[in-house]
Amino acid sequence: MPQKATFKILISLAVVLLFGYFLIPTLRFNFMSQEEKSRMERQSPEEYKSLAKKSIKLGLDLQGGMNVVLEVNYKELLNKLAQNKDERFAQALDAAAKEASEDEADIVEVLDEQLRERGAEITRYYATRELTTRDEIIDHLKEQTRESINRSLEVLRNRVDEFGVSEPVIQKQGNSRIIVELAGITDRQQAKDLVGKTAKLEFSILKDIEVAQGVAQKINGYLSGLAAKTADTTKTAEEPQETPRDTSVVRADELFGTGEDTAAVTDSAALAQQEAEEELFIIVPQGIYVKAKNIPRFQRAMSDPEVQKIIQQEIVNAKFLLGGADERTRTDASGEEFVEAYLLDAEPALTGETVVDARWATGSPDDPSSFGKFETNLSFNNEGSSAFARVTGANEGKRMAIILDNRVQSAPNIREKIRGGRARITGLDSKEEAEVLASVLKAGSLPTPLSIIEERSVGPSLGKDSIKQGAYSAIIGLIVVAIFMIIYYKFSGLVADIALILNIVILMGVMSTFHATLTLPGIAGIILTIGMAVDANVLIFERVREELDSGKSVWVALDTGYSRAFVTILDANVTTLIAAIVLYNIGTGPVRGFATTLMIGIVASMFTAIFVSRSIFDFLLTRKIIKQLSI
Repeated sequence: MPQKATFKILISLAVVLLFGYFLIPTLRFNFMSQEEKSRMERQSPEEYKSLAKKSIKLGLDLQGGMNVVLEVNYKELLNKLAQNKDERFAQALDAAAKEASEDEADIVEVLDEQLRERGAEITRYYATRELTTRDEIIDHLKEQTRESINRSLEVLRNRVDEFGVSEPVIQKQGNSRIIVELAGITDRQQAKDLVGKTAKLEFSILKDIEVAQGVAQKINGYLSGLAAKTADTTKTAEEPQETPRDTSVVRADELFGTGEDTAAVTDSAALAQQEAEEELFIIVPQGIYVKAKNIPRFQRAMSDPEVQKIIQQEIVNAKFLLGGADERTRTDASGEEFVEAYLLDAEPALTGETVVDARWATGSPDDPSSFGKFETNLSFNNEGSSAFARVTGANEGKRMAIILDNRVQSAPNIREKIRGGRARITGLDSKEEAEVLASVLKAGSLPTPLSIIEERSVGPSLGKDSIKQGAYSAIIGLIVVAIFMIIYYKFSGLVADIALILNIVILMGVMSTFHATLTLPGIAGIILTIGMAVDANVLIFERVREELDSGKSVWVALDTGYSRAFVTILDANVTTLIAAIVLYNIGTGPVRGFATTLMIGIVASMFTAIFVSRSIFDFLLTRKIIKQLSI
């Protein structure tokens, strides 16, 4: 018996010491001041990152963060899926998107209704060889919207996991909205980039600069003539007369953003006159530029069918895009900002679907143009590597544009065939931008753009208040229970209190081991665990009392009391454990935080109440430290 008691004590100590060891990083990290954390992050970033990773993470309600509501842009998806388009379809789609967003209705059904109200059928715009009937088309479009939001959820989860946000909440709300909670991220722009960036990565070959400049010159001529015509027509409109509206003026109004309000006619004329005198594309020997203030004008021009016709007449299957990142702006002596414009293949030579890895880095000293700047390095799979080598080998001497979300991030020269399946996006503004970009590229692009319709930040000060109040609640609850146990059960109550403290150590150690996240409901789960652990000890002690009152010896009373109480304790805890597992699987956010601590707490409380407390009694009795039970 003495050897058995010693063995049980050693097992108990081993378990407690093991999880106590895993709890050390959490205690060390949380007892450090903010200045100490900042100093460690600067001087030993790897040690700081390792310490933070090993410690228990805090949820959104405890450490602050961002709450973002996103809406899937089904309008763009349905527009892309349409086989035919006209003005009536565009009007119906606009109305359907607005109604579906306001009423959270199914956009496909609303679009069908809007088309019928306008005397059209959905089959006219979506019919294919495989889809011929109205019902088939509606079912297909609904399936596409479902797949789109489900794929968006998957991509967002992958992005957030790659970025390392603790305990993210990503869930669908209604037919088209997604709720995202990001604990620890208080930078609004960082949150927007992480969840809102489409991350559509493409690689395209640039057209020769002479060809691009020729096309840009012709577009300048067309736009200048159109603007001059708009200016003349608008001046005429100042005179009080009623004349039929010229359709060319309508198109010019749409292009240059002039309104129909007669009070703004003079301003419209001035704007049109200014645009007639100022060319959209600034052509210099080194390239083609657009004034930063004229970016909206560039976007309107690229949607003009006549401009597209000019591009296709000169060179088939091409398009203009503006630069981004290090190509974002150039400034002249007067402070005017310019953005470079590129003419490139409309169809990408390679897409980001073949990217298997993306990591942020700083530029190498071997490349003076990128040294010290932040960049994102890409790795392709076998298919992408082969395609990349083939494309670069066939276009030596040309420039390849690396395009992210329709902005040219960089356009390096292809000096030779590139093998090994690697590329890099250079000139990023900060480490955070490079890190977020690596996360979103590695996770994949969103199938449909997402719009941020609501964002809310939870300040760290609110989190600190929650931590303080939650900690006070847990400590006060523990002290009150401990005092009650000692008063009511005397020395046995003290043993129960020791087991209770060890229970908390094991619980927190397990959470630290598995990198669980502590939330405010999680603290409530810990407090509930304290109560359940005490409840188990109460059941045991009452059974032992009954056996002692019946005249049995201490050893027999302990054996009988523990064995008789075990079934009741097991039944109660297993039932609660099942409920906690269900909560964890179907719940999100706060519910999951509560379920996590409850599940760990149930197992820990059973171990400490049944095994640890009994081990303490056995050890004390066999060593004759006590001869009678004070219970």
